[in-house]
Amino acid sequence: MFAYLNYIVFDENYILKDAGAMRVPDNAGFDPGMEIAVTPKQIAFTNPIRPQQKGYIYIWVSNESENTKVWFDDLKVTHRSRRVTQATDYYAYGSVLREQKTPEELTYRYKYQGQYAEKDEETGWNHFELREYDAVVGRWHIPDPYREFWSPYVAFGNNPVNIVDPRGGITDPKPGDLNQAGTQQWGLNGISGEYGWSDILDAVSINFNAGANRISTAMKYLGKYTYNLGRENDGQFLEDKFLDCSEFVLRVLKESDPDIYKKLVTTDKNGYFNQNTATMQTQIGITNFRKTNPKVGDLIMWGGHVELILKVNGGSFTTIGAGGGTGAVVPRIMGMDRKTGKYNWLNTSHKDIGTLGIGGYLGIWTPK
Repeated sequence: MFAYLNYIVFDENYILKDAGAMRVPDNAGFDPGMEIAVTPKQIAFTNPIRPQQKGYIYIWVSNESENTKVWFDDLKVTHRSRRVTQATDYYAYGSVLREQKTPEELTYRYKYQGQYAEKDEETGWNHFELREYDAVVGRWHIPDPYREFWSPYVAFGNNPVNIVDPRGGITDPKPGDLNQAGTQQWGLNGISGEYGWSDILDAVSINFNAGANRISTAMKYLGKYTYNLGRENDGQFLEDKFLDCSEFVLRVLKESDPDIYKKLVTTDKNGYFNQNTATMQTQIGITNFRKTNPKVGDLIMWGGHVELILKVNGGSFTTIGAGGGTGAVVPRIMGMDRKTGKYNWLNTSHKDIGTLGIGGYLGIWTPK
């Protein structure tokens, strides 16, 4: 006889995590018309089913026998939860809304942001591993040792609902991180301009990640080329080892966005490429540049210079591109300290934004 009690466990993204079955004993089955002669048998899983994450569990019975019938009755699922000894509700930035705990619970200290919490009774600050945090104002009282955001005191990127910082150092998740199931990626949403999870296989989300794909392509070229400005348009600028700023951006676009690349490159009557910033600006159109709201993978342009936006932090950003004079290594990252590897964020509102590139600041353009 082939009759079973079955279960399948999925996580909240419907990824299979566990499954099992318990076979019904042969003496619980009966031939047609003989059910009265059969003594009911109780079956149950030997060990409890213990899901390890949020999700769903499906439990059902089945009979795959060809000639033997099985009647199932009184299917029962018992849920046993662990005893809750402490529960704390927080406002978004960590101020306690309400807290409940049993009288004997004295040692639970993993609280806001999942950190081993030790609260200063005098100031009310939370002692994180690296810094002191004030939940009332939502700010750290010690500068960020990793200089992750535009301000060394800003907490959780001003987005405590989606971003955690359990040590007071580097936030989690970081752009490009995948969720546990591998079905979603954390990054900048190209439509809303906010960070969030995007379905990797969703067609709309692919557009969200176009900028990240552009940057991924650009990063493959780190240190592989040399800066050289003012060469003849010999039609080989994407094939040799020498690049200027427009040539580098076009090389990236040719691989990541071939249709956009074709729109930005023109040829003269001799068949030579026109690959300079003036040609790119004409093809894009001056009115299509915006002055603010940088996004990962966007083009940022000055009158005689162009780069790709590498990393975004609110209104601040870093770029990747070609520059630094003849013979310099291409590409290089602008907005990062070369000695320490830490970020010195650029910002479109900075008074010197016009001096970062040649010819005055034009703005930002999202390839489309």
